[in-house]
Amino acid sequence: MHPEENRGSCRSLTDPVVTLAVFFVFLELLETYRLCVWSGLSGREWYGAAMGLALYALLLGGLAWVLWLALQKVAGGRVPSSTGMPLCVAMAGLAVWIVLRIHRKEAPTLEDVLVVLALTGIILAVLLIPRLGMVSRRAVCAVIGLALVGGIAMLDASSRVYLLDPERPRMCMLASVAWTLGAACVGMLVWRGRTRILTAVLRWGFAALVVLSPLGWACVSTNLGRAPGGAEALRAPERPDKPNIILLVVDTLRADYCPARGGSCSTPALESLAQKGVLFEQCYALAPWTPPSMSGMFASAYPPGLAAGPTRKPWRDEARSYSLRPQDKSLAELLVSDGRKTCALVGNPVVSEMTSLFHGFETRADSPATVKRPSGYLRCLPLLASTLSAHIPSLKITSYNDTTIDLTRWAVAYLRSRKNAPFFLWVHYLDPHAPYDPPAAYRTMNGPWPSFAANLDDEKWFEDGDHGLPLGDFDARNRPYVRSLYEGEVRYVDDSIGRIAAELRRLGLEDNTFVCVTSDHGEEFWEHGGWGHGQTLYDELIHVPLILAGPGLSHRTVEERVSAIDLMPTLAELAGVAPAESWLGASLAPLARGEVTAPSPKPCYARATSYRVRAEPLEMVISGQYKLVRGVNTGSDEFYNIPQDPGETRNLAAEEPQRVSQLAELLDRWRAVNPPDFKTFFGGSPIESNREEALQQLRAVGYL
Repeated sequence: MHPEENRGSCRSLTDPVVTLAVFFVFLELLETYRLCVWSGLSGREWYGAAMGLALYALLLGGLAWVLWLALQKVAGGRVPSSTGMPLCVAMAGLAVWIVLRIHRKEAPTLEDVLVVLALTGIILAVLLIPRLGMVSRRAVCAVIGLALVGGIAMLDASSRVYLLDPERPRMCMLASVAWTLGAACVGMLVWRGRTRILTAVLRWGFAALVVLSPLGWACVSTNLGRAPGGAEALRAPERPDKPNIILLVVDTLRADYCPARGGSCSTPALESLAQKGVLFEQCYALAPWTPPSMSGMFASAYPPGLAAGPTRKPWRDEARSYSLRPQDKSLAELLVSDGRKTCALVGNPVVSEMTSLFHGFETRADSPATVKRPSGYLRCLPLLASTLSAHIPSLKITSYNDTTIDLTRWAVAYLRSRKNAPFFLWVHYLDPHAPYDPPAAYRTMNGPWPSFAANLDDEKWFEDGDHGLPLGDFDARNRPYVRSLYEGEVRYVDDSIGRIAAELRRLGLEDNTFVCVTSDHGEEFWEHGGWGHGQTLYDELIHVPLILAGPGLSHRTVEERVSAIDLMPTLAELAGVAPAESWLGASLAPLARGEVTAPSPKPCYARATSYRVRAEPLEMVISGQYKLVRGVNTGSDEFYNIPQDPGETRNLAAEEPQRVSQLAELLDRWRAVNPPDFKTFFGGSPIESNREEALQQLRAVGYL
């Protein structure tokens, strides 16, 4: 081939190849952004999209060049490059799309037809529009490429605007496709200009408009108060002095892992909140695992316990029934009636299935946990990633879905949308719940596995320990590494809480917002022979952090013992609404404000241990400095002096029969008025989630 012809062929090849490469990246991002759960791309993932562009360009260019050489050989060199090259690029694009989709087992879909039509339309535009004398082939490719880049910008912008909208995937796709088509049509007219200077100004202005307008729309919408559901929230609040409430529940967070309680894990955000507000040093959860703890917290009631037996069947039948009772009024319902907007952002799938907890929440989003997704550079290239991994399994790089970053980004977006209206925001972080898989920046040790999650057997009753699951032959030498992964997740969540606090300050909401941080239960790391939670009522599982910060609260440390049953009445008083009649707890607001310095001490109770208690369910009372844990069926007692034995290693039941009797009497009285069985608790009509879905979510986080 003559050098001049070769250069012409290269020019005829390069422009359509780059255009189609941008088109394929556009398809990849469409696939990525329309996931049911989405919180945006990181800088690394955008870099992955750029790498994908280069890869597609090389793939399309190489394949098109091979097809061009074959065509020239067959046609004897009589096909001009101006026609043959675009056709070869089109065939290469079609071949790439077939390869991307051929490993699927289902039949071709309407989406496949639309992509083929779009490929055909692009090539026809490249071939025909220059022949009509409107614009050059290079200009056609430039306009289409620019429109696709604008479509990507609109995709990202609309995703930010509709971040918490249930229709976000559809809205984003429609907005992006419509913007791309409109930009392409208008661009062809702009590029027809004949006056050199004026045309250059129009072209550059149009390019900036196509790419930057969506980003400006997103910035204006999210910062001026566009509600996630699409409604505007620009009006001033009905009562300017009505405070906002933010409840941050950090799943599985032990109190003693925070420096505020003497722990070694760095948590500067929690420390900052504690320095500005009130730290309750002795807060106790209502149960050592999530469903009973959260249902009891939200209902301000003591949850029922699970039936004991030689198999899991009774436990399985009851575990899915934890919920609010028909007579229970939620805090969200009270605050909605008081004129506040409400939002729930949840990362724990078990909580997501407890539908009664969401009564009163107008906006809700759930981030699926324990689901593995493509990670790193390939996260925004799902089509390419699935194709490569289908043929080369070693290239399949996945990680557990990062619920923490999802919830944090959603929370920040919600704060921006609600900054001119009072709100109640509940964020339930799954981390540091297992599987322990913190980002690399939060890891301090190397170990035998990248993440840690128990492999729980669903077919048999565990009988390898009195207290929980020691994980069989688990090597004790790896325990420090497991703890380090847990600590990494604690630091990660703390950093995320810091981002929410920083956004409150940036929006000027800090002085009118109460922030409450707590947990539903702790985690055992072999202190009593087991790992995980649900199996005991020792402090590592039921002693949880509680921090309150907000207007009128100054730095204070409360040493008195408090219970999670008091949390909803406390938030209700801080919000200025009357508590629900069904709530059993008492407000801690006077104690937090320092209005009551020496409240009358009251016992703390807990129950609802999970299936991992092999012998029988447990119940507990703490009064003064003593703690009694009793087996429900046998009446066996464990009795501890907490100040003298904080690790609960010495059972004093045989040495202190009189004190055991006193606490046992308290426990009996409490049990008489707080029914331990589900039928009595719910009055014969528990509110149940879908059974199979509930069981599936319980399995997902290791409860089954």
